[in-house]
Amino acid sequence: MRALTLHRPEAIHFETVPDPEILDPGDVIVQVTDTAICGSDLHVYFGREKGLDAGTTMGHEFTGIIVARGKGVTVLREGMRVISPFTTSCGTCYYCRIGLTARCTKGQLFGWVADGRGLQGGQAELVRVPLAESTLIPIPGAIGPQTSLLLGDILATGYQGAKRLGNSMLSHVGVIGFGPVGMMAWQVLKKMQFDRVTVFETDPGRRAYANNLSAEVVDPGDRNALQEWLGMLPGGGIDGVVEAVGGASAQQLAFNLVRAGGIISSVGVHTQTQFSFSPVEAYDKNITYHSGRCSARQHIPELLHWLDGGWELVSPFTDVFALADGAAAYQRFAQRTQGCMKVLLKP
Repeated sequence: MRALTLHRPEAIHFETVPDPEILDPGDVIVQVTDTAICGSDLHVYFGREKGLDAGTTMGHEFTGIIVARGKGVTVLREGMRVISPFTTSCGTCYYCRIGLTARCTKGQLFGWVADGRGLQGGQAELVRVPLAESTLIPIPGAIGPQTSLLLGDILATGYQGAKRLGNSMLSHVGVIGFGPVGMMAWQVLKKMQFDRVTVFETDPGRRAYANNLSAEVVDPGDRNALQEWLGMLPGGGIDGVVEAVGGASAQQLAFNLVRAGGIISSVGVHTQTQFSFSPVEAYDKNITYHSGRCSARQHIPELLHWLDGGWELVSPFTDVFALADGAAAYQRFAQRTQGCMKVLLKP
């Protein structure tokens, strides 16, 4: 089959790799109809996350059709369209039972192979999915492939970030970063009907994108204006914020934005080794800080319920590339080219 592989930082190849095979009775093989580039793929692409074997098939956002199954797979069938979370989960371990599927003791991340161990990714024509019956979810007839892709990662991630602010005492909340995840978090927060939702974005193009969706937008790069704005708020800050960027500057901004007693819900992938604020500062401000990988498999059923109830989701996909043009697609997405929010890849 053909796939996008990473051989060194910023070196994406479109090449022939071995077809995946059924290795365990609980496996299925999915023929990928749609896949996407995620912001967290860029951590590997730029070399900020290290350890990936050269030649690993990239990608953890994919959807498609089951074309083969192991003998232990009894509910899923060939021909089914399926949603895949970005990690597998067994459904029976302690963490799966408490809803923390992201920390399943048998779970693996698609598109991460190190020292020969791990799962190949979904930016390919075919992908092997272990623990299939506790990982995959059949797609309801009304759900299209783009929405299926969003459910498997960034919509679920935005949902997790927003739900952690689900406190009846909160009124004014915000989102740091209006990239794909921030855009999803903003829509979830609006669905949850907080009194006021503010977007904080430094990039002019993305501020314009948010404005076009009628979002309240603040440029945190104008520090004097930001401090004046915060000074007009009760308590000198907002009640809670979803930090959807990752990195020290976004973490510090989140801390600066929330009032004393506020909540920071961090869903951006962080690669720095230290917090941007100290334990003393956190103590003195009485903040609550949430962090960690999204348990997408846990959240998808609730999101499907929202969608089935008529929730109209605005898609972040702005660009469509053939899988064969994946190297160019990565460059466009990685460089935040004007007008590019999220890239869809078609095998």
